[in-house]
Formats: sequence, C-alpha cells, structure tokens
Amino acid sequence: MLTAAVLGDHGWRKLTGVTAASGEQGAWVSWEACAKAALPSSLLRGGGRGRGGGVIARARDREPSRVEVERLHRQRAQELARRIGEVLTTPSPWSDAAARLALNALLAACGSHPDDSGLRRGRSGPLWCCLFPAAGGAGRIEAVSWSARVEGWLPVFHLAGRSVCAPPGARGGVLGDVPAAVVVVR
Repeated sequence: MLTAAVLGDHGWRKLTGVTAASGEQGAWVSWEACAKAALPSSLLRGGGRGRGGGVIARARDREPSRVEVERLHRQRAQELARRIGEVLTTPSPWSDAAARLALNALLAACGSHPDDSGLRRGRSGPLWCCLFPAAGGAGRIEAVSWSARVEGWLPVFHLAGRSVCAPPGARGGVLGDVPAAVVVVR
C-alpha cells in the first residue's frame, strides 16, 4: 500500500522535484500549447453592459434620483442655516436640533488646546464656539428638554471671521481679535 501511495498515478501523490528530460513533454500541458478553436462572434460581448449577442443595454436614467438628491441637499442646508440662525439670534432655550449643534461646537472647543490668550476654539460645521475662561462662572446651553453646563468657561457662538469683546465675567477683559460675532451666555 505504501508503494501504491508513493508511486500511484495521482497528481497530489507524485514525487516532487522531478522534471521531464529535455525533449520530453511533462504530464501537464500548458493551455497555450493546446489546439485553438474558433469562437463564433455571436457569443462575444459588444460592450461593458452588453448581453450575449452583442446587444448593448440602454444606460439608466439617473435624472430623477439626481434631482431628489439635490433637493435633499438644499433642504439640509436650509435646516442647518435655520439652526445656526436660532443659536445666533434667539435667547435660549433653543430647539433640540439647534442646541445639539451648539453642543457639538462646545464639545469641540472643550477638546481643543488653549491658545496663547487662554481661549479654546472649536466648530461644528459653520458654527464656531470660543470658550473664555470665567472667574467663578459657568457657561450654559439650554434646550427645550435638556441643558448643559460648563464650569469655569463662558461659551461664545459665532460664525468664522468676526470679532467681539469677551463676555461679561470672563477673565482677561477685552480680546478684540477673537473671531466672534454673538455672545450667548445665560
């Protein structure tokens, strides 16, 4: 049985390292050396979207989905502008969506490193938040159903490229080069 296993004519049981002598053909024949057969043109594809027989499928009409995606983008941009306007112009409590946007900017500012003037800055989309160090005070974001408080910091929400003074109660007095527009502190 051992001899049959070693010398048997099975591809997975053959001895390794044995090559055919020059001029002899090995047990495996390359596909390139095989006989060639003509293939009827009716079996060839006519293009990338083609089916057998060379018939090309018509391209899908993507116009309705493109229009729907553009409408959704416009709607989201308008909703974001409404939320930012609510944060910058109306006193709290804000709607949950607007307060969530302000909270995201506040958390980004909390996670940043203080700059040379002691401010922390962060943003959520186009809404920015500067955190001013407070002398014993606390900043607060108030929504209809929840509120968040930041001990020792006063938040200033703004759009990029604006300047404003530090809010009342902040240490350091006036910082005119701070890019801020509206102070929202309660």
